[in-house]
Amino acid sequence: MAKKFIFEITKKKGRKNKKKIEMKDTDTLADLAYITLATFKLFYGECYNISYENKTFDSANKIYDKEECKSTMSVVLKDLAWSSMKELTLKYGNHNIPEIIIKYIESKNIPPKNNSGKEEHLDENMIAKINAELMKDEYESTSLIDILRITNDRMTFFYKADINSIVNPFDHLRKYIPDNYHKLTLEEKNAVKIPDYEDLNIYMLPEYRYLNHKKIMASYIKNNVTDKEIRKFLFYTLRNHNYG
Repeated sequence: MAKKFIFEITKKKGRKNKKKIEMKDTDTLADLAYITLATFKLFYGECYNISYENKTFDSANKIYDKEECKSTMSVVLKDLAWSSMKELTLKYGNHNIPEIIIKYIESKNIPPKNNSGKEEHLDENMIAKINAELMKDEYESTSLIDILRITNDRMTFFYKADINSIVNPFDHLRKYIPDNYHKLTLEEKNAVKIPDYEDLNIYMLPEYRYLNHKKIMASYIKNNVTDKEIRKFLFYTLRNHNYG
């Protein structure tokens, strides 16, 4: 039976900020790094490495021959001896970010899915997981379209373009709203300058089923394909097939 691993993650300098995350046993060390970084909202796109038992694996998408330079993408979680491994250390970037300690807690069997093929409960940490997929895009080429396809109509997502991340827009609006806003008069509320989402580079993403795939592909062909014969063939294909 498939299993999930439970980890406790915390920054080395500030152990009060502890969080728990769950991973599938088929995930890699790279997947563990992405969700850890996304949970702590680290979006700089820097290199990272994970070390344990005197071994270090880095974020390179190339698996090197030397043991000390192997990629985290080459290590599947279920292949590690978790019973004897207490903690992993994740180092990230050059921004004086404290090391992150990843502590293995336990493993559990993954419950079966319901009749619709979906899990019974929506993951409460969905935003962090989506941002982890965006990080995976930087390192391993997963696209935003893939994310919309996977999530389908289960949630409405907001994308913040300047940090390439899925966000809760209210987290970015709070600093513009006074703590006593609910006590203000209507005139005082109208005087409060609250920016639009677009002013903060935040955009609501459409559900995958509402994307106009044919229009998107037609625009790509028009702007990126220069060979006349190839353009003619592709436009003919678009006209005669449904790519919903």
